[in-house]
Amino acid sequence: MRALNHIDRIILLGGMAMTLLTGCIRDELEPCPPLQIQLEVEDKNYINVKAASRLGLEEIKSEELPFADYVSSLQYRLTDAETGEVIAWQPLKTVEGEGKTVTVSVPEDIPFGRYVLTAWGNLSENGSESVGDDFNVLALHPDNQQGQDVYLVSDTLDYNESDYTYTLGMKRVKGKLIVSVEDMPVAFRYSEKEISAISRQVDNRFAYTDSLSFRIPTVWPQSGEIVTKTLLAPSTGQAESLFKVRFYVGDNAEQDNWIAPEDISITIERNKLTVLRYIYDPCCCTFKIYVLVNDNWELLHSMEID
Repeated sequence: MRALNHIDRIILLGGMAMTLLTGCIRDELEPCPPLQIQLEVEDKNYINVKAASRLGLEEIKSEELPFADYVSSLQYRLTDAETGEVIAWQPLKTVEGEGKTVTVSVPEDIPFGRYVLTAWGNLSENGSESVGDDFNVLALHPDNQQGQDVYLVSDTLDYNESDYTYTLGMKRVKGKLIVSVEDMPVAFRYSEKEISAISRQVDNRFAYTDSLSFRIPTVWPQSGEIVTKTLLAPSTGQAESLFKVRFYVGDNAEQDNWIAPEDISITIERNKLTVLRYIYDPCCCTFKIYVLVNDNWELLHSMEID
């Protein structure tokens, strides 16, 4: 074997150095930072709850309660934004613990890319209020039921070496109608309320579509003042929902003995209270109808009953 000359030694040493250097660099490469997703509750109270609370019509919740106090059950799905492939999925499950956020379970080895996270909260456990097969559309009042106080969040996440931690806020899907009735004769113990032109369904981008009418039967306690509360989908447009109510003698609608104030147009909005006040005047057989606007009652009608 011939002795290595000077040039050969330089080449050999250089090659060894490059091998050692390359191996060191590989050993020091950090793994891709894992995608981390936290859910929090954004709509903890209705936006106009303070005005209703001052009248004793709605309770203000503390903003510091655990996640589960606002959203008690949760299901979510993470998909690839380009292919639609399901990356992670959790069926409807009770939220446990005292944390103010919930961690979305994501596989550690998913590559950088764009992903869509959609999460629904407070859906009916019996399945009467559930998302469709594509996970993106919810029927809001199946079988003429008010359903649950549903929450939703959906967002597209750009997962890369610098953007890998996300906190997403869940928002309330429905609004609430509060109806206060005062000074009604105790013989009237049943009402039928109907509201038209409220949304039939919502998709994961908070787009409300279609229209339906919703009927609300109520048997009252024997009292002169009654308050009813109903979760409702938003109206299809401003002042497009027509609200009707009949008050019946007895505890059902079988008797043809009822009175009714004038129909009114109202707007149900997402995460907002719509508060109506009916005051019956037995002397004149009239109703005064008020709607709560900010902190004030605004008179809508004063109608004589035929």
